[in-house]
Amino acid sequence: MDTGTATIMLDEKGQNSILVDAGANAEVNPNQIDNAEETIKNSDYIIAQFETPIDATIEAFKIAKKNGVVTILNPAPATKVSDALLAVTDIIAPNETESALITGIEVNNEENMLKTAEYFKQKGVNTTLITLGERGVFYANGTHHALVPAHKVKAVDTTGAGDTFIGGLTAILKKDLSNIEKAISYGQKASSITVQTLGAMPSIPTKDKVEEVYGKEF
Repeated sequence: MDTGTATIMLDEKGQNSILVDAGANAEVNPNQIDNAEETIKNSDYIIAQFETPIDATIEAFKIAKKNGVVTILNPAPATKVSDALLAVTDIIAPNETESALITGIEVNNEENMLKTAEYFKQKGVNTTLITLGERGVFYANGTHHALVPAHKVKAVDTTGAGDTFIGGLTAILKKDLSNIEKAISYGQKASSITVQTLGAMPSIPTKDKVEEVYGKEF
């Protein structure tokens, strides 16, 4: 069984379309997740998306929730999300397209973004982040909500931007989420560096690179 692969196509504005062959990723199963229980238990966060089977993700999130590990769902590639998965998700971070597909609510204004957050809240998700491209990131957690502005750059290749955002955010996020706005801003800074370079993995910045560009404020 070959590993998963992705072929990335770019337009002249740096926007991408990605053709994925799941390969071995499609074979991940709940039994394998159970065998990794100790690793999950000893983590602060677990992040998942939709390039592996949903039943495996649900099992991983159940183990995480049982052990006080924060669960973060990046619902990409865009698809419907089961209530069973949402029930064990602490933070969901869709983009505009993914959010509308999941909820049926277009995120074209603040009122609808709050409706989206309430939709997820009713499903068991306490914190909603909606990435809005050049407009920034909207977040709501039941007590606070805000639009955190994006950092304006010229995009060469948007491949990996979402993954970089989630990774950067999680890297400095406190487990009680008390620094959520700072973490969002840090994730956006990391992502803004990513989109200025061709490629996926090669364009993801280190902490030192983020600090070199934006300073050591975190």
